[in-house]
Amino acid sequence: METKSDNILKGIAAAPGIAIAKAFIYEKEKESINDDAIVNVDEALQNLDIALAQSKKELRKIFSLAVDKLGEKRAAIFDAQIMILDDPILISTIQNRISKEKKIPEYVVEDEISKYTRIMNASNEPYMKERSHDIEDIKNRIIRNLKKKKLKSRITNDVVVVTSNLSPSDTVLFARANVKGYLTDFGGLTSHAAILARSLNIPAVVGLHEATNKIKDGELVIIDGYYGQVIINPDEKQIASYQKKIEKLTEHDEELNKIKELPAQTLDGKEVKLLANLDVSSEMDFIVHNNAQGIGLVRTEQLFEEHEEFPDEEKQYQIYKNIAEQIYPNMVIIRTFDIGGDKVLPVDLHEPNPMLGWRGIRLLLDSPDLFKVQIKAI
Repeated sequence: METKSDNILKGIAAAPGIAIAKAFIYEKEKESINDDAIVNVDEALQNLDIALAQSKKELRKIFSLAVDKLGEKRAAIFDAQIMILDDPILISTIQNRISKEKKIPEYVVEDEISKYTRIMNASNEPYMKERSHDIEDIKNRIIRNLKKKKLKSRITNDVVVVTSNLSPSDTVLFARANVKGYLTDFGGLTSHAAILARSLNIPAVVGLHEATNKIKDGELVIIDGYYGQVIINPDEKQIASYQKKIEKLTEHDEELNKIKELPAQTLDGKEVKLLANLDVSSEMDFIVHNNAQGIGLVRTEQLFEEHEEFPDEEKQYQIYKNIAEQIYPNMVIIRTFDIGGDKVLPVDLHEPNPMLGWRGIRLLLDSPDLFKVQIKAI
């Protein structure tokens, strides 16, 4: 976390937008799990079946809500979670362990599913690490239902939710309360919660690390989802400044909404293509929503900002494929890495005066391995 002053936190801009509202600290109850022995195996297996059925029922309800708010494509996240609950290998493994070890279902579920989250967290791929939170959410849901506890997610309307980590289901359920924003200690641009927040047009800043420690429940906060900035207990000057920004953004959006369905053409009737620039993947929802006729420039060097390490050919391919699928059948122009100079390098390359020309295509031609990987991916 980077701190610019006593009341400003800096994180990752995960979903664009600005909001001024009171903070709601959301702390998930941590279930204590012991390895108690069971007396009746059949009863334990029956309890597991009931908990799995209840978990699927909850997820189907969330899926239905997500379809209404986001459409089937985004709601598929929850369909995938339901499929995990139907996974015959996972479920039979849990059932067999309960029968063999004679341990309570809560312990076996915790232990077995945690194996998967540990593997995913050990990955060097940020995407895999983010998916571990989804698996954790499924595990906690089953355990809560085994303990016959109700889901507690009631919050006051019009607040900024502050939490350590946000699950996809939290993101959708809280949206019903007209939340103004999301702040999390952990998470990244590729998390399902961040993707859903962008689709819901709810500002989000993630990866703040100490938001839950620095922000108190009920404190006024300003969330800037464009720059990944959070202001705690803003003064009058800061509030006035951001209120003006909100007004300008609202006016700008209203003007765009009036004209975005109109054909892009000159006064004498000649049609032109109105294409978007793409700097980071989080802008895709905005581009699609506003009917861009394609993407005129994908600044691929921004990939460095979204990944802990330089993406290999397969990862680049998946990123480009995702962009192309979302904008199809419109065109996409992908620019090769414009790196060097004042921009971060993916490899250990040094040049005495980088601003004088050893950058962009010149640098790539001198780094054929780097260049070939990107060309193959494209």
